[in-house]
Amino acid sequence: MSTNAKIAIHYKTEMVKSIYCHFDGYIKHTGEILFKKYNNLEAAEEMIMHGDMSQLGEDYHSTPYYVKSNGGDHQEVESEIYPNCDKFTNSNPSYFYLYLFKEEDNCWYVRKPESTFKRLEEFV
Repeated sequence: MSTNAKIAIHYKTEMVKSIYCHFDGYIKHTGEILFKKYNNLEAAEEMIMHGDMSQLGEDYHSTPYYVKSNGGDHQEVESEIYPNCDKFTNSNPSYFYLYLFKEEDNCWYVRKPESTFKRLEEFV
């Protein structure tokens, strides 16, 4: 059984860009990697820009991103865009973990079901 997660960036403009992570979305895997390896806006954007993934790796090259076939061409599955954090949170109630990098304070947050966002550093 997989532990699904959504990984997102919350920009100062209020927009949220997110991707889906199918396996190992729990804090001891995905949370720790985000905190240690994707701990600034530039790194988080590089990871998000490649779209949905099977499982988060230590870097772009070790992350198995999903691709879709478009008439023989293979393209990465694009990220989803939300106008604000509330829309992102309310649109994804079934994911066990939601990870959110806030540009405003350059920090990762995590939300478990029926909880609020807390700083990821509290758990790793």
